[in-house]
Amino acid sequence: MDAGIGRRAFLAGSASLARAAPFPQVVYLAAHTHCEAPKRLLTEGVAFTRAYAACPDRQWWARTLATGLYAHALAADNSPAGLAGRWVEVFSSAEAERALRDLDFTAAFQDTAVVFACHPAGDCPDDRCTRAPLVLRYPRAIRGGKQYDFLISTVDVAPTLSGLAGVDLPYEPHGRNLAAFLRSGAGERPESIYSEGQMQRPGEWRMVVRGLDKLVVSRSGQPLHLYNLGEDPEEITDLAREPGHQLKVDELRALMRVWMRRTSDGVDPSGLRRR
Repeated sequence: MDAGIGRRAFLAGSASLARAAPFPQVVYLAAHTHCEAPKRLLTEGVAFTRAYAACPDRQWWARTLATGLYAHALAADNSPAGLAGRWVEVFSSAEAERALRDLDFTAAFQDTAVVFACHPAGDCPDDRCTRAPLVLRYPRAIRGGKQYDFLISTVDVAPTLSGLAGVDLPYEPHGRNLAAFLRSGAGERPESIYSEGQMQRPGEWRMVVRGLDKLVVSRSGQPLHLYNLGEDPEEITDLAREPGHQLKVDELRALMRVWMRRTSDGVDPSGLRRR
């Protein structure tokens, strides 16, 4: 799905999922880059301060959000459509607030899941492109007004909403189901995220963030950048080739291989690289 989503458009959902009612209505508030979430949504929903786009390319961003799959899997012709929902483009917090007021006229507002997510600023691995506000609202299942600082990705949204609704997706998503954690704090906090960009282009890259450490590699796995986001949030000092940081590079490359195996990103489950 590309950046030209209309003012109000619909995403076709999987027929299998549609028959597995009841499932809440889903409204995606697709916000302009760096648009802040409206205060009302922060009160009614849960906000994630360290949310990353699974793929900041706008051709794939919305689909990773709705399906819980990475872009490398969505390139297939038979890839699933994901959670059916209404997409509302908003360009300011005030406009998002008005969109929420419009929803109040629906009879099932309490059963409406609202996903507020900002379009990526560009297809690059920098935090200015890959980080974006993310807020989930689903009153039937989670209490609003909370804020979480753990790492979360757009691919986690679809499986989490499905988990909150008690409905299985008709396929195996790449994202994590965080429903139990949001309900009661049960389970482990996510410790890392994986992202990819410049898909099927010469500059294709992969990225892993664990804690405050971030490694970016080329499609072939060559380390490109290493940053400590705690000490260097602007990503000015590249540590990838610094002798004292090679152990960190190796650790994060090993973690990246785990992600690649789990998501079948050029590597089969046995760990063998695919041609």
